Amino acid sequence: MKTEIISLYEQYYDAAGFLRVDMPQRGDMMVMQVGWTIHPNHAGIYL
Repeated sequence: MKTEIISLYEQYYDAAGFLRVDMPQRGDMMVMQVGWTIHPNHAGIYL
């Protein structure tokens, strides 16, 4: 597995105005790892 690959989600979410939160609220975006990966590769909306 290549660890030198940059996670674009993690690299740019601050610049895009996203914030980390402890408790998601309806409409928040959640970034997650799906499958065999070391970086987040999917996003979903918290309903």
